[in-house]
Amino acid sequence: MIDVLKSRFGGSWDGEAPEIHGLVKVGTRALKVELLWVKATRKWQICVFEGGECVALVSGEEPVMAVAEALGQAR
Repeated sequence: MIDVLKSRFGGSWDGEAPEIHGLVKVGTRALKVELLWVKATRKWQICVFEGGECVALVSGEEPVMAVAEALGQAR
């Protein structure tokens, strides 16, 4: 999954399910992306941070689509 995330969003990614981390640039903004597999809901939770503050929180079954939605919300 790391290769797909890097290909789609650029930046650097590490980890593996259930926890994946990424650092991406969107324009001039540096964002930290955290993906966490939540066993209880059987969904991925994606949190986007900027400067230590959570700027978007999304949950979804498909991780790449959820990351795209979370980055879109982090405007």
